[in-house]
Amino acid sequence: MRVQSQFLNIAGNFKTFQQVMERYGAARKKSYPEVITRAAWQANKRCTFSEAQGGVKRAKIKDKYLGNSADPTKWKKVSRTKTGKKRKGSGQNPKERRMWFALAAKQGAKKGKPKKTVRVSPYKRTGEKLAKVGKTIKNISEDDRHLTKVAATIRNRRRSRAGAMAAGFLVSARRTAYKKVKGARNIQPFKNGSASKSVFHAPTENNLKAFTINKVLGDYEIGRKAMLRAMTFTMADMNQHAQKLLNKLGDEAARKSKGGRR
Repeated sequence: MRVQSQFLNIAGNFKTFQQVMERYGAARKKSYPEVITRAAWQANKRCTFSEAQGGVKRAKIKDKYLGNSADPTKWKKVSRTKTGKKRKGSGQNPKERRMWFALAAKQGAKKGKPKKTVRVSPYKRTGEKLAKVGKTIKNISEDDRHLTKVAATIRNRRRSRAGAMAAGFLVSARRTAYKKVKGARNIQPFKNGSASKSVFHAPTENNLKAFTINKVLGDYEIGRKAMLRAMTFTMADMNQHAQKLLNKLGDEAARKSKGGRR
């Protein structure tokens, strides 16, 4: 069986792409490697957008179970007044938060017993790699809150997977040296996860090739279409921008030559 190429062909004709890059470089007074890097940043950034905006498809996970109100580490304990009466609203936890504890308990997690690994996926899969339960988790200072740690690990990992593909492109975009990518707060890569290991190889004067590798599983099937759309958009956008600058420079040169005549 023929193995599919992992490299995307340039959207459209290669000569057209080269002409756009050269035109943009001339307009912005940038070297060819700088222009290629700029194009890679824009394409990767575009892939981090939602699918409706031309970016990558997100995993279908209900937001109400992943919101801040469902955070297992913010469990509402029952608190009482000095007279022994239960305070109003204390201990009333939403079902979305209780669900993470139920999932943790179903896998054998207990309050007084530490658990090292846990299944994050909602379905049992043959050969699935178990996730390590976090030793230090935000909002948990006590070492003995083992059940909460397991519940928080399941919830945090599922939350990070919701935008994992986009997070992989976000890492590549940042590694082009353009650090800031607006509107990407909700797709921060999980520390030491697959998205955080994504790669960007910058071009040089001696080697003009640049490439991006999204390390998230399934990128070839899911991310390919988004990258092709992003490359097409980037070419059109850079071409339009270059043409606008060149027209402006041409008009300024014409005015100067006209003003110099007697």
